[in-house]
Amino acid sequence: MHLIVLFVGFGLTLCSDVYVRQYHYVDLELSWTNAQLHCREKFSDLATFSSSDDLSRLPETTFRAAWFGMTDHSKSWKNIFNNDSNSWKWSASGEWSVPSYQNWFPGQPDNDGSAQTCVYVLSGGKWIDGYCEEKKNFVCFNGTLDQKTYHLIKDSKKWKEARDYCREHHIDLAMIESQRENEQFLLEKHTPLVWIGMYRVPWRWSDGSTSLFRNWRDGQPNNFNGEQHCGVIKMSHVWDDDNCDNAKPFFCQKNLKVRKIKIVKVKLQSTTGNLSDPRSHSFILQKLEDELMKNTVSIRVSLKWKTEPGKQRIKEDYKEDCNNSFF
Repeated sequence: MHLIVLFVGFGLTLCSDVYVRQYHYVDLELSWTNAQLHCREKFSDLATFSSSDDLSRLPETTFRAAWFGMTDHSKSWKNIFNNDSNSWKWSASGEWSVPSYQNWFPGQPDNDGSAQTCVYVLSGGKWIDGYCEEKKNFVCFNGTLDQKTYHLIKDSKKWKEARDYCREHHIDLAMIESQRENEQFLLEKHTPLVWIGMYRVPWRWSDGSTSLFRNWRDGQPNNFNGEQHCGVIKMSHVWDDDNCDNAKPFFCQKNLKVRKIKIVKVKLQSTTGNLSDPRSHSFILQKLEDELMKNTVSIRVSLKWKTEPGKQRIKEDYKEDCNNSFF
């Protein structure tokens, strides 16, 4: 985002570029992947929703179910590690291993019921994805990411409770990144089902948005038959999961840049200098820019001093300056 600040007489004009989503209904029946390609070619992407207000702005049309931009496709988490936001990660690092070591039980992970996003270990060391709310014993580790020692905790807890315990008393839940570490882990583990530190956050947006807004219908998503990895929206605006290969209409979004203008009145008093002196202008602008940048993480700031025009031209001059680029 760009933030342009004009110092106009005794006021500040704040101009910022923000992006808004304009939604479009496309009455073509395509698979989710082909709908994504169409949206990216003709608009910006499949539709993302950040709130119920976004849903209320959808075009009024008649449809049974339509694709939108949410997916939890198995290509992001089935026996692989990658940088997709819904892929598997280690609790201790928040990342996947490179190169990645895997020890899944045959047929796992399967995300049964679209709710198995934490990992536990069987007696032979094989991994299973499970329901994070189940209570199990767990294994923590100490040391560093390169030199680990493992510690079995015989106290049944949910996955997050186990993680918090390990972080308080050790380093984190167990992290297993090689066959050597797996053998070391098995020497310590003397119980058949234990949590380890692998997890994932299901579902992600096609456009890479971090929106946490969800509007699933009761009982959904459920990954019926292990084949439902894409999101559909119904006329009532609730969501279901469905097979991504099915042909459906879809909602696209067009990202539009909008210039927002805000005028803030301020009052300056000086007992030591002349506010009409250009040197005073430069000093004041530098101080304001320094203060603005202290509290700004991702906004570029540019300041400009301007003598306030006649009242009949104030709004026109504000708009003209906000539409100019100062950097």
